[in-house]
Amino acid sequence: MNITRILCPTDFSEASAHAIDLAVVLAAAYRARIAAVHVALPAVVPFEIGTPSGVSLDGAEIDALVAKTTALFSTASRTGIDLDVFVDRGFPADRILHRAASLPADVVVMGTHGSRGFERLVLGSRRAVRC
Repeated sequence: MNITRILCPTDFSEASAHAIDLAVVLAAAYRARIAAVHVALPAVVPFEIGTPSGVSLDGAEIDALVAKTTALFSTASRTGIDLDVFVDRGFPADRILHRAASLPADVVVMGTHGSRGFERLVLGSRRAVRC
């Protein structure tokens, strides 16, 4: 198996922190680069779920999210692993799948903490992709 790029989404949760640790170990073993992505939720969820609406993130907010995401992956940077950081806006499942395909990513490493009820309807299942 040849792994050259690992996509590792983060929502800044404890589950994501564990996934980051695993992504760093995997990247070191395969000498792969990590693509870190944080997806900012839309400000407003439209009645017809599909297209996020609401206020766009401004430059300062994007910079803050990039800095926060980069800080979470500091172990990767300290160990010489190449890191790309992306901040997207939209529905997490959609944006993560889009990033995985467009990079492309060989592996997606992400935490799971199942959602229920309304949160699952709006955000989707976080159990869809698991390593």
